[in-house]
Amino acid sequence: MAVVTITFLHWQFVGSLALVLLFAILFGVVLALILMLPTFIRDLFYLSAVEKQKKDLEEDLAMTRHKLMEASEKLERARPLAPLTQ
Repeated sequence: MAVVTITFLHWQFVGSLALVLLFAILFGVVLALILMLPTFIRDLFYLSAVEKQKKDLEEDLAMTRHKLMEASEKLERARPLAPLTQ
């Protein structure tokens, strides 16, 4: 088992190399997650806004299709039937 000494300013830590590496990796993961948190929160708000916009646009599209179908039916009823000639 390898023993290492880490000195930072006036702080000193002596421990096994495996524990020091494990601590360094865990510290790096936690720090990365903390630094990514603001971006994650911003993306959640953006995604929520995009989903709301999508829902609004889908409702608008459905309404436009309905109006188009009504206008098409109205046009068909208003158009006189052509006489059948043989």
